[in-house]
Amino acid sequence: MFIPWALQRRWLHRALPLRKALGEAWPRDESGSSKVDSARHGVATESGERRRKLISVCPFTVHRTASDNLPVYVLRRHKRTEDITVIKKLRGDQEALRKELEYLCRTRVTYSKSGYLQLVGNHRRVIKEYLRSVGY
Repeated sequence: MFIPWALQRRWLHRALPLRKALGEAWPRDESGSSKVDSARHGVATESGERRRKLISVCPFTVHRTASDNLPVYVLRRHKRTEDITVIKKLRGDQEALRKELEYLCRTRVTYSKSGYLQLVGNHRRVIKEYLRSVGY
């Protein structure tokens, strides 16, 4: 059964206090701060540069447009009777995002000739809310 990585992460968060209580191995450095937290949440590294949020968790990247909007568009075809939701500016593992969107929107997601992801129907609000919740 496919479980989206965002849900896996939520379940992992719920399991962490239990693991800690049971005394399982916990990734901490000498200062007592979690190595996982510093890698995921944009904390400054030793060299002084900041990492992007959730860089080690998220297998894909969605770049914003020049006007700082998410690149999710709704197009109409077949004499304006059918809506197509298009997601542009994708980098990384598009297959992971495709599986997540199929699970989230309950519709088939296909690749277009230009490298975009397409969904039949108007799913713009759901997709934008999901991308914002992930950190884009």
